[in-house]
Order: sequence, then C-alpha cells, then structure tokens
Amino acid sequence: MRGDILFVVAIFLSCLCGTAESATCPKKGCPPPPQNYSAPPPVNRQMQRPPPFIRPPAPPPVNQTQLNNIQQNPPAPRFPVRQREETAAPGQRTPTRLIQQGSPYTGPQQIVRLNKSTTVTGNARGISALHKNPDGSQVIANWHTLPDGQRQVEAYELVNDKRTGTQTRVFLDGRRIVSGKGYVTESAPGRISTTTYANGLRSASLPNGSRVFEDRFTTIQDKNGTPVTAIVRSVYIKVHDGKAVALAAPVTETYMPVAYNGVTVYAYSPWVAPDGYYDPFFSIMGVTLALTTVCPTCDASDVQISRGWFSSSKDKDDDPSGLLADAQISSGFSDGVKGDTDDFGTEGQPDPNATTTDLATPVPDPQVAALQSQVDALQGQVSSAAAQNADLKNELENQEAQNAAVEGKLDALTPASQTTKQKINVSSDVRDQMKKQVKEALATKQTLSIADIVASAKAEKQLFQTNKSLKVVQKAGGFCSLTTGDLLKFDQIPNDTDKMLAMRVVLSKPGSCAGDSVVLIRIVDAQDMLNGFKQRLEANAQRAHDVIVQAEQKPSPKASNG
Repeated sequence: MRGDILFVVAIFLSCLCGTAESATCPKKGCPPPPQNYSAPPPVNRQMQRPPPFIRPPAPPPVNQTQLNNIQQNPPAPRFPVRQREETAAPGQRTPTRLIQQGSPYTGPQQIVRLNKSTTVTGNARGISALHKNPDGSQVIANWHTLPDGQRQVEAYELVNDKRTGTQTRVFLDGRRIVSGKGYVTESAPGRISTTTYANGLRSASLPNGSRVFEDRFTTIQDKNGTPVTAIVRSVYIKVHDGKAVALAAPVTETYMPVAYNGVTVYAYSPWVAPDGYYDPFFSIMGVTLALTTVCPTCDASDVQISRGWFSSSKDKDDDPSGLLADAQISSGFSDGVKGDTDDFGTEGQPDPNATTTDLATPVPDPQVAALQSQVDALQGQVSSAAAQNADLKNELENQEAQNAAVEGKLDALTPASQTTKQKINVSSDVRDQMKKQVKEALATKQTLSIADIVASAKAEKQLFQTNKSLKVVQKAGGFCSLTTGDLLKFDQIPNDTDKMLAMRVVLSKPGSCAGDSVVLIRIVDAQDMLNGFKQRLEANAQRAHDVIVQAEQKPSPKASNG
C-alpha cells in the first residue's frame, strides 16, 4: 500500500516538473491511475522528429514575352459565384458584392443571376454579362463608362480547347486571338495573321496560309565586336495598302538584342546607304516634289501639316529634311485611315509572275455572325431582367447611349476607315520635332533602341509613331485602340523597374485613343514603334531619292539591303 502511494506521488511530482509523458499524468476531471499501474516504457523521441527539410525546386524563370502578352491581352473576365448565390431567384439581386476579375473599373458590384447560364455584374460605371453555352464556350459582353464620361463596349466569344490546350477569343469586329503553349496568334479582317512565340521570334501569314515573314536566331557581332544572339527576318511577301504580293527574292532584315528593365527586345538594324545617298535631304533642293511622289498611297486631304513641305501657305518650310518629316507623318496616318495596313518597310522587288492578294476585302466570318446573334439575345435577356430589378434598370439607363453599340457597332473598336473622314491637323511643334528626329535618323547608321532613348536627353520630347493597331489600357481606366500613324510621347520618363510605359497621345485619328489621354504601352510595342519609324523613313527616303536623282539627271547608286 505504501509503495502504491509513493508511486502516485512520484507521478504527480513528475508531471509538475514536465518530465513525464502526458499519457501517465492525471488530468483534471480524470480518475487517478489504478492500483498496480505500470508506466509505459519511455517514448523514443528520436522517432517523433520531423523529416529533414527539403528545399523545393526553384520555379522556372518568368518568360517576359509571355508575361507581356498576357498583360496586353488579359484572360477573359471571370465571375466568381459563392454558394449562397445558388438560392437567389432568377432576376433578383443577391447580397454578395464581388469585384470582377480583369475589370477595367473598381468599386462594389452587384451580381444578378438571370438563369443558370447567364450572369450580369454591374456597378455605377458599367455592366458585364456572361453567358455559358452548352458546348462550354462563353460569350462575354462589357459595357462601361470611363472616368471622363466616354462610353465603351466590347463583346467576344471565349473557347477553351482542352485537346489542343488553346484559348480562342473572337471579337465582334472580327479580331481573333489564339493563345497556346508558348505562342499567341493575332488576326483581323484585312490584316495578316501574326504569331509571337515565347522566345521572342515571330512569323506572319496571309489568310490563305502563305508566308509573309518568319524569324530565326543567329549569332553575329555587335558594334563592339561581341558575339550576340540576334534575329534575322526573312520577308517573302510585301504587304502595303491592303494588297499583298510575293517578292522575286526574299529580303532579310536584322534585329539586334536590346536589354531594358529586365526585358529583351530587338531593335531593327538600319539599311546601310551608300556614301552621299542622303545628301539631297541636307542641302538646298532644286526639285519640286508632289506628296504622292514620296508616298504613293497618301491623300493630301487626310492630313494638314502647319508650314509643311506640301502645303500651299506662303510661310511653308522648305527645309529638305522637312520633306521626309511630312512624308513620315502623312504616310503613317494614310496607312491608318485606309484600314491600318501592315507595311514592314521592305522595298524588295515584286515577282512579276506573282498573283496579288487583296486583303482589303475580307471573307465574312460565320463565327462572328453567330456571335452577333448571341450578343443580341444576351442584350434582350438583360433588358427583360431590368424590368424586375431596379438596380439593374438604373445601370442600363446609365448605359442607354450604348444601345446601338450593343448591337455590334463597337465605337471603341471601329476601324478608322469606317469612321467619318476628318482632316488631321498637325501643329508646327509636332512637325518640327518630327523633322529633328528624321535628321538624326538619317545621320546615324545605328539602331534606334528604347534603352538609348530613355537614357538620352531627348527622351522627354521623343515622338513614337505606331506601326500597327494596338489595344491598350488607359491610365484613367478602360481600354482604347491605337492605329497606324498615331503619335505618342512619354507622359513621364520610365524608371528602372517599369514594365509598362506611360505615354500621352499627342495626335490621333478618329476612332483611336483620344488626344492627350495617357495609355500604358508594353516595352516590346514601344520598340516596335521605333523599328517601324526607321523602316518607314528608309522606304520614303528611297522613293524620294530616286525621283530627285532622276530629275537632276544624276546616276543613282544602286540600293541594296544589308
């Protein structure tokens, strides 16, 4: 008996000291250990130690090209639904307030479930509707109002193909974006189809599949003699003014790598002109040229340039370099007004036996027509639901000005060629800056890179000329479209970490982003603008040079691409 008492006391004391196992310690509310209780053997604590820490493998490096593509073309908006929403009656607002992923505006939103397949989300600045089709595809329509009061609408069909691993978005204006593993392909009516790969290479083709150009990597020496990996582009088809014609022989273009803010882009290596080739543009010119001489597709009624070379005013500027500056502005806007053609600056000789393909007359897309019908039906569902939901009705009334756009007339995405033609007025300040950039580009044989521009003293005034259509995010919220020839400049000089460049629209066409608005531009697109500027200038200079030399009856040095 005495031994048992001593045993219990020993256990109690060991618990107070924290040395006994919890299984043997009497706890509050538990009966004491029975008599003749024998403690379990000591626990092997070595077996209770967690396994040694194994560091997980490092994530793969971020592919900046793919990241930029995702920033430029964000995935379709998703409409999260919580479990408690399942009990909401069709057409009635649920108490849940969510923020739509990918929305161009912020603020509390109201989600209305019209039926099992259709959801409407809205707040004071816009409405989004999503309809799920039986085949798994989705139709998304967005109507929203920007901070400046401008109304915008966009609708598209989203198709995810699990078999091929691709995501396809088809827009009402005919644009099509296909995102796959390691590539993004973009196409539009009257345009070539361009594919950008994750490694930075690109290729393009006509609607019939014919190659326009394709890139490949090569190793060459830079200006310092250091071997670098550059891109060589082989151009097989010349595309200009909506027409495509095969070249007699492929033309090669070289693009040198440029590292900027952690992104590698490729700067166009300019054509090396013979000595004295550009002299006529730096001296008094005794030849009078018409606008169409330098820019065969330009229309003088499109652009009015203050004191320009081609103007009829008495105080016009006769500086020869102004000839190319005016042609640079006019040809860019002309291309955009005529439907935003793809002109890669190549002046190769066309194949006389080749058949010309007319891109200006696109083939109707039955998928777009079907999408139009679905959007019309979706609008009808939203309007019917508004009769039973006061909040939704108020949102629709705020968007009344966009009812016509819902029927497919997308104001923000209408090509410039379909808008009312208006003359674009170019100020003398813009013209003088363009003339300055033309002189500098003709005087140097170096590449024009975004890194050099930002690091230079001229960054604040540098004009960027768009060379293709771009859908961009506005700093104030929402989206807008830029088309070929629009002029921009830095709104603020980029810092060392910026991945998107804030630019202010200096001059634009009807249908493009509004003048003086601030938009966000990808680094790769900013470099493309510089490349396009160089290529456009070369093409204009070569045409003007040949006419000048012929007029002055001087032999013209044979131009060759190098």
